[in-house]
Amino acid sequence: MIQSQICFACGGEIFIVGTKTRLVKCAACGLGKTLDEIRQNYNSYHRDTVYFDSEKQFKNIFQKRVRLIGKFRKPGTALEIGSSSGLMLSLLKNSGWEVAGIEPSKEACKVSRKRGITTLNKSFENSKFNKETFDLVIMNHVLEHMENPNDILERINGILKKDGMLLVDVPNFESLSAKIWGSNWKYILPQEHKWHFTLKSLSYLLTGTGLKIIYAETHSGVWEYASPAKELFESLTGGKKRFFGEAISAIPNLIVSKLGMGTGLTVLAKK
Repeated sequence: MIQSQICFACGGEIFIVGTKTRLVKCAACGLGKTLDEIRQNYNSYHRDTVYFDSEKQFKNIFQKRVRLIGKFRKPGTALEIGSSSGLMLSLLKNSGWEVAGIEPSKEACKVSRKRGITTLNKSFENSKFNKETFDLVIMNHVLEHMENPNDILERINGILKKDGMLLVDVPNFESLSAKIWGSNWKYILPQEHKWHFTLKSLSYLLTGTGLKIIYAETHSGVWEYASPAKELFESLTGGKKRFFGEAISAIPNLIVSKLGMGTGLTVLAKK
């Protein structure tokens, strides 16, 4: 241990775990933080390319999210923070939602607007919305980039209507892969990810800002099928070559996800 400080999520002690990456982790709730102040400009952020090049895969993922939302809420008004190309919002719109997005990347905004999505080209931190405007707010792999997630969640609480919901997707810092790779985990991304969340740390943050988790899951293998179970099915029905190439990873992905140690963490919270 080199030094310690107080975790703003739970009040526990944070310990430095890697001097090279300047990564700290709370001993109580598992919240991680990258101390390096190297922040990447959103307009050059690689997420645009990832979404544009992998739209089919992301469509599968987002369709699953839309179905999840539908289990808890009838269509209403939705805002996505960091809406990128507007794919998620277009699927929600097709399901009867009135949608809007906010996205700092100019190129992503152009694509989103071509889909017919009302999209503001700015950051959420520099935006103003009326109180209790939205039934749903979405943050898909955005919260880990924010400088002050506590402030962001408080603002989201303010713009949510009574019983409104927040859908959050983040990399799971408590995943099996994170435990194995430590400071070399592929989602550390010190130039992009400021925070590294566990379910426990995210629960503390949400509760502290007036939001209560009503659903949570972890998942692995999401890049191809948005579901390890579907990934397993596809590998089993795709012929010998596909079976040997994918089933080997699909089976452990399914097990790890069910144990709450999948690479991704999805949380649905209610005001």
